[in-house]
Amino acid sequence: MASKGHLEFHCILVDFQRFDHDLREDGGKGESLKRMYYQLILHRLCRPHSDGQLLYALVDKANELDGLDELKKGLNSVCKSKYKQSGEQLRAIEFRDSKTEPLLQLNDIILGGICYQRNRRNEEQGLGQYKSNLAGYILGRFGYVDFDADTPRGQKMSIWNFSSEYLKGG
Repeated sequence: MASKGHLEFHCILVDFQRFDHDLREDGGKGESLKRMYYQLILHRLCRPHSDGQLLYALVDKANELDGLDELKKGLNSVCKSKYKQSGEQLRAIEFRDSKTEPLLQLNDIILGGICYQRNRRNEEQGLGQYKSNLAGYILGRFGYVDFDADTPRGQKMSIWNFSSEYLKGG
């Protein structure tokens, strides 16, 4: 699927320990997570596919949140005004159980390797060689030595390191 261009991987890396969840009145970890989903879906799914393709965002059930219908409506509204879309390009944002969804399991493996490297776990003694090998393989597929910087937009796989003046500690 990936070699035919039917599958993409995009993630946003956020240090939720430094995230100020109470910055807004509607704050909390769930709302912060929804805002990150919004940014990721808008910029890595809707924007590059604004040519009228029907889009579906499948989110791991482990992060169940309220308000996905409102999130979808908001994203479709922005897509209509910003990208001149007619109709609802984003058809669904749905929770799926990664234990029963092979593509979400694959997503978990890739994301685990990326986070393993990004969090410098591969530099710690006594941790699994398999995870280090996986992290190295994923880096090689991206063509990078680390994931400290964002990968370029427009690729089939992208890493976006979230940064904000509102993160605690600068």
